[in-house]
Amino acid sequence: MHPHWIFFKKTLHFGFLTSKICFLLFYKYIIVDPRADSKLKLEVSQAFITSAYYYPTSKSLGSNAVAFNMAIDQISHSMENHTFTVISTNLTTSISSIATSQEEGFELCRYTTIMGRTNTVENLKTLEIESNGVTVRIPFKMARYTAPKPLMQEYERQGYLTLDYWLRMKFSNIESQYFDPNANIMWRNQAGAQTDCLLQYKEAAEYIEFFDMDDVLFSKNYPTYLEEFNAVLATNPGTNYMAYGRREYEYVKGTIVIFPL
Repeated sequence: MHPHWIFFKKTLHFGFLTSKICFLLFYKYIIVDPRADSKLKLEVSQAFITSAYYYPTSKSLGSNAVAFNMAIDQISHSMENHTFTVISTNLTTSISSIATSQEEGFELCRYTTIMGRTNTVENLKTLEIESNGVTVRIPFKMARYTAPKPLMQEYERQGYLTLDYWLRMKFSNIESQYFDPNANIMWRNQAGAQTDCLLQYKEAAEYIEFFDMDDVLFSKNYPTYLEEFNAVLATNPGTNYMAYGRREYEYVKGTIVIFPL
């Protein structure tokens, strides 16, 4: 964990411990929490499903798998080991299955990112998710099995990357109070965006990398990323991810100064 992140975490906890007054603005349904430190428990935990994907085949999820990515209120109700009932239907069959979930976000904010998954019918046509007596039909997309076409003009000719615009979460037809998920989730739902990328392209790509746009990754021991990634995983059987340490570099009169994080 980086020092600047540890400092931020301690600062936030300190604010929770010393705060005696919580300022909340109540409109018709939405609750505005300017300091983002309210522990008010609502009757309902609102959830915003950012994406759902269907996999006819998947190396890690199995056949006819479904995975969905959501931001959900974890303060009003605990989301630890929460399960969802998934109703899946094709032209001839409808079945129910239990989707297990895992948190991908942080516990510091009211909303956290959750990824749920289960296996279902082949040739999926409609998808519904039920939790605590509430059932909602969810639009879904087929996971990609080929690399996307590039969109940025600068990199289109060389085919380096694709841009996909991220969603601003907005509820419709709400009849109960809720906190704005866009203002009460870590880093504007960065974990949700990364989870969506992983779920959408996991079958098409050999490796998926999450990094800041101002970071540059240098291969340490091999001339190419692919050679290095393959070598690292070959020497660590059973591992499906790797993390590189970060260093800050600054040019001072022609000399590179390194600041470890």
